Amino acid sequence: MLLISEAIADRAGRPRDDFAVRTLAGAIIGSMFAVLSELADDPDAELAVLVDRAFSFLEGGLRL
Repeated sequence: MLLISEAIADRAGRPRDDFAVRTLAGAIIGSMFAVLSELADDPDAELAVLVDRAFSFLEGGLRL
């Protein structure tokens, strides 16, 4: 998580120990677990498509 937090912080111009930065990094990592679960259920699924879907969900504010 540290590497993702550092990349987000550097890009956003925020401190690396910023709570919002760490929360976003955690959400990204969590969404990748969902992507891996989808791939396990459907090995023919496209990784890039699933990652795009996950990030779109995050960008949308996690609305169900």
